[in-house]
Amino acid sequence: MKNVIAASHPRLARRGSIHLVLAFVFAIFVAGCGDDSSSSVSPEPASESLSSSSVTLSEVEGSSSSVGMEKSSSSVKSGDDSQKSSSSVNGSGRSSTQEESSSSSEVCVPNKRNDDGSITVLERCCNGDTASFYDEDGAFVYYTCRAHMWLMDSIAGQDTIKPYVPHPNMEKQFASNIDYETFVDERDGQEYKIVTITIDYGLAKTRTFFAENLNYGKQIMANATEFSDSVVEKVCYNDDEWYCDNGFGGLYSWSEAMNIPKKYDTVAVEKLDTTYFDNGEYINQYIQGICPKGWHIMTEDEWRLIGGGGRVNSRAVWGGYDLYGFSLLPAGYSLKGKFYGYETFAYVWQPSLIPKYDDCGKASVISKDGIEWDSGAERFSYLPVRCTKDY
Repeated sequence: MKNVIAASHPRLARRGSIHLVLAFVFAIFVAGCGDDSSSSVSPEPASESLSSSSVTLSEVEGSSSSVGMEKSSSSVKSGDDSQKSSSSVNGSGRSSTQEESSSSSEVCVPNKRNDDGSITVLERCCNGDTASFYDEDGAFVYYTCRAHMWLMDSIAGQDTIKPYVPHPNMEKQFASNIDYETFVDERDGQEYKIVTITIDYGLAKTRTFFAENLNYGKQIMANATEFSDSVVEKVCYNDDEWYCDNGFGGLYSWSEAMNIPKKYDTVAVEKLDTTYFDNGEYINQYIQGICPKGWHIMTEDEWRLIGGGGRVNSRAVWGGYDLYGFSLLPAGYSLKGKFYGYETFAYVWQPSLIPKYDDCGKASVISKDGIEWDSGAERFSYLPVRCTKDY
C-alpha cells in the first residue's frame, strides 16, 4: 500500500489564513448555536409566517417552540394539492354545525381532521395533539394543540416539489495518483475507499481515513417529525438517495452520529447523561458513534493534522487538488427540512460539544480555501460523518 507523505509546511492553524469571506460565513454558522430565538446556522432562514388567507388568528403565530422532534402518530405529512388550499386551514370548508359548536364547554375530538386530512385552525382541539401539512405557499407547517387551540410551532419551508438538482460528474471523485484500499462494512456490506496518510511536521503521524463520507442507515426525509432510536436514520441531500450512494454519504443529526438516544439533539448540556459525557466531553478517547467497529468519528486533532482546503478536497464538484487522496465533497447540511451549502462547503460532525452553547455539537467547516476546526451546529441539524481507523 502506498502511503501519502506530506512534507513540512506551515499549518493552517491561524484563522487569519482563511479568506475574510470564509471567516464571515463561519461566524454566522457558529452564531446560530448561541441564539435560542433563531436558527442562524442557515443562510436562508425558513419563513416565519403564513399568508393571511391561510390563518386569521394572531394567536396562531404566538408559539416559538418547535415540534420538529414530535413522535406523535397524529402527524399528517401528506403533500396533496388538496391540502394547499386556504379553505382547509382557515375554516371556510366547515359546515354550519361546526360553525355553531365552538363554545368553551365543548368536548374536544382527539386527532380530528377534515376530509382532506388537514385541520381547521379555529376549531377546538385536544391538548397535546399535533398536526403537520403543506400550506398554500408550499411551506410545511407544524401545529400543536395547547389550551384547546391550534398554535403554529414552525414552518420548515420545504417545497412540495423540490427543484431538480442535476447529479454532478463523479469521474474525478478520487485522486488518480493514490493507491486506495477497500474497506467493507460488515453491517450492510457497503464498500468504502480508505487512504493512509502520513503527515510530517517533524514528528511523523500516520492515520487511516475513509476517503468517502459514511453512508449507513435508513433514509428519512429532511422534514421528518417521527424518529426511532432502534435504527440509524440518515437524510440524503435534496432527499435524493443518489447523493448518499455516491460519496456524499448520509447526513445525520448529532445524536444519531454519536449513536446515542435522539433526545440528546435537544437536551441541554448540563443535563446530559454521564454515561456518555463528563462535563460536556466524552469519557472515552475514541467515540465509535455510527462508524464501523474498529473506527471512530474523526476528531478535531485529526482534522488539524490534515488541514483543509484544496489539499483535502475532491477534484469532483469543487475542483480541489486532493493532495492526500482524502477526496472530501461539499455535501453541505440540512436544517428544518431545507438544504444549504452544497457545492460550497463541507460541514462534518466532531465527537464533542461546544461548552458555551447548550444546543450545539462541534463541527469542522471546510471550504475551497481553508478550514474552521472548532465551528458548530445545532444538534438537530443534519451533517455528514468521516471515520478514522483506531490507532
